[in-house]
Amino acid sequence: MSTLTIDLPEDAQAQVEARVSVGAYDTANAYIVELIRRDRESDSRLKQLLTEGIKGPFERVTDEWWASLDAEVDGQCSGNNINEPAR
Repeated sequence: MSTLTIDLPEDAQAQVEARVSVGAYDTANAYIVELIRRDRESDSRLKQLLTEGIKGPFERVTDEWWASLDAEVDGQCSGNNINEPAR
């Protein structure tokens, strides 16, 4: 294992200390290692999704396509007590 010294902004250091103090992590090191692991996982998942998208069928994205998607999402959200954003 190697050692890395980093400078953190005060709010980031407070976040690390808070996660350790509530017992979410045993040490600051454990928290940072977990963040790095999650970042790697996220990168891997993004690459997987992009690869699937590249291999999938091509669909031209037009203004009409976006409008249709917007209508579909609105239909799925109606009745779910979700506040609509200001347009």
